[in-house]
Amino acid sequence: MLLKLQGQDAADYNQEKFAETGATVFVINDVKDEAINKILDAQFNSSDKMHEKGKYANKPSAHITGDYKLLSCNCTTTVSDALNLAGSHSLENMGNGATGPIKQQYIVPVNLGAQLK
Repeated sequence: MLLKLQGQDAADYNQEKFAETGATVFVINDVKDEAINKILDAQFNSSDKMHEKGKYANKPSAHITGDYKLLSCNCTTTVSDALNLAGSHSLENMGNGATGPIKQQYIVPVNLGAQLK
């Protein structure tokens, strides 16, 4: 599920997540917000399927954009893919020297956080 929240709904969601998980905020300076928005809006708009149960049931701000898969399609992979597609260098590793920098897709939140720190 991909959420697209704005205004007070977004602020409330963030406050809830900070309280529940102690979330960390990172500022990525080498891409523009508009580039990330374009990528995530395209993903969000690729589906109009909504949840039938739970907190976001039948909410137009929550689209099911694919199947959740722990090791290949989760919140961390979504963020790392968007950063890489937008042209950020924040997730690059040096590679083996011959190939040059390699953009990494992260699966585990703590590993993405460590890279961004």
